[in-house]
Amino acid sequence: MLIKRFLGTGILTDPNTTYPGEYKQTELSDKTWDDIQDIKGIHSLPDENLHRPLDRLVLEKNPPNVKTAIIAPPLIYGRGTGLKAFSDQIPDLIHAIFQRGEAFQCGKGESTWSNVHVLDLTELHLLLVEDALSGGKKMDWGYDGYYFAENGTHQWGEVSSIIGKVAKNLGFIKDATVKSYDKKTIDEASKGGNYKWGMNSRSKASRARKYGWKATQVKLEDTLEDEVMYNRTDKPL
Repeated sequence: MLIKRFLGTGILTDPNTTYPGEYKQTELSDKTWDDIQDIKGIHSLPDENLHRPLDRLVLEKNPPNVKTAIIAPPLIYGRGTGLKAFSDQIPDLIHAIFQRGEAFQCGKGESTWSNVHVLDLTELHLLLVEDALSGGKKMDWGYDGYYFAENGTHQWGEVSSIIGKVAKNLGFIKDATVKSYDKKTIDEASKGGNYKWGMNSRSKASRARKYGWKATQVKLEDTLEDEVMYNRTDKPL
């Protein structure tokens, strides 16, 4: 059995976009990708897309006696129970806001990502492991074994606004007003910032829900104060 998780729905971002931070980007990134209806298109994404070559490697080198599945999570939020408390994108934004002393967004702040709580994501892993241990006869594996995991979407401008208000209320910054940064300033604020907060990555977890997976944890906005408190430093990850 091999269950692969690497960079998730970064595969749905378009490296050729010229509109970071805006809702409308390109045909690829404006689309909400369904892991059942769009499976053929997902497996045909350009090799230049983030971690697409690794996806191909998993599928093309798949021996017949090994069950493979790819889990592609979007923005992961919420406190985990392992060695690493939080994922990267939101803590990176919090650190950058503290370093700058102000909340900011990429362009208009309309870029949209799907998101999932880390504990809901764990439940999907467990479903696949349990199925594999019982012979792998229930869930999809191999070519069809591609699983998104999401519990809705967010716009990055809205996330920055909430973080700014929380940080101001706690006395960490003086002004909660969200500034609009251009592409150059975003990447100065954090390496790869335009990818992390300025691109669209929208997915629909139809396959996981088909097999009984449910997102039961709190929404993204309900975890942001906890993340600000945990990451209340200007030191980058």
